[in-house]
Amino acid sequence: MSDNEPADIGQSVGHAIQRARKKAGLSAVQLSDRVGELGVPIHRVALGKIETADRDVTLKELIAIATALEVAPMHLLFPNALEPVRVLPDVEMDGLGALGWFFGMGGTMRGTAIRRMFAPDDGLLIAARLIALQNDVHAREQALTAHRRDLELATDDSARELIEQSILGDEAWIERAKEVHANLLAAYRGIGRMDGDGDV
Repeated sequence: MSDNEPADIGQSVGHAIQRARKKAGLSAVQLSDRVGELGVPIHRVALGKIETADRDVTLKELIAIATALEVAPMHLLFPNALEPVRVLPDVEMDGLGALGWFFGMGGTMRGTAIRRMFAPDDGLLIAARLIALQNDVHAREQALTAHRRDLELATDDSARELIEQSILGDEAWIERAKEVHANLLAAYRGIGRMDGDGDV
């Protein structure tokens, strides 16, 4: 493969699995065992074939391998978003475009049989915002817990006052974030991504 030739998605995924496995200090046998413990048996020979792109990886296998390696599945699908990738035999995309397409943020495919732009998917964009907001709320709640603990230990009046201000700021931020979360959920439901029970 030359510098100008995009990697085949199977090669890209296989190499990413191999690099992540080696970085984790695991042999193919050890990774095979870990994946098997997750309920998705993959023989070490099959794992070797996946790593060399002689065998395609299934979605279930990719998720299990990522879990066993403690990495995000997208890290294995797109290990370098700056490099072009061949997503189909005759269809290539720039790395960021392919990643955006997979995330529902849009992208452009180019090939002899297809030339298509994909518009962003509102539902996936809202879901991404919900995920980011949940992570931010979790971090802020941890900070709030730490501030409350610091307040109990503080003996200096000026330190206590600063900590109390931090607590009030955290509480106000969390309340605003809950309102934004509720609005995003309503928008997500409004585009028909949830069933009648509220389950995604």
